Amino acid sequence: MGRHTLLLAALAGALGAAQLLPPPKDGDIRVVYWELRDQTEIFLTILPRGSGQGARPSGGGLTFSWFGRGRTPSEPVNDATPIEVKAGAGMMWAPQAELWVEIDGRRVNLAGAMATILSGAGPDYLPGTTTVGVLAQIAAAQRVTGDALGVRFALTDDQRAACGRFVARLRGGAESSTTPPSTVTPPQQPMTTHKARLNVATREIGQCL
Repeated sequence: MGRHTLLLAALAGALGAAQLLPPPKDGDIRVVYWELRDQTEIFLTILPRGSGQGARPSGGGLTFSWFGRGRTPSEPVNDATPIEVKAGAGMMWAPQAELWVEIDGRRVNLAGAMATILSGAGPDYLPGTTTVGVLAQIAAAQRVTGDALGVRFALTDDQRAACGRFVARLRGGAESSTTPPSTVTPPQQPMTTHKARLNVATREIGQCL
């Protein structure tokens, strides 16, 4: 039984994609060019702390992503430009489908009415949407609190400032040149390598069954 488990794990590893980046830090702004989709993603990572629960992190963090066409996107960005949001569940047990922020007392829902925790090859997460304008409001606010997956949090001054840098980066403002994000192109590996690993794992599983 143990050998079957190890072989199945090897098979899953052969099918899985390699990690593109080291884990982002709080406030990191990064750029990834997805060559197969000819799409550039610029994303901000916020790692909020649970409000009233000491230093316990709130799930796996919040990710705000903007997508543009090509390697050097030229689409205009304004307050209405959509931003994809992900609330990572991390190691949370039974996370709730809750995702909202309260900007100086005004609540903004980031998850839809039919929001559902998504599971797949990677960590579980709750998808949501917002706009560049809302992120700009977060950056300018005196106080921002919220709920991610059932855990209350409050954004720090540095986290709100990171939202401002992210907005400036998307709009092409002057601040973008002072804090350049890391640019990462997914590593290209020959398809034959993945096929070979898959064939070896498949043969070994067949011999054990």
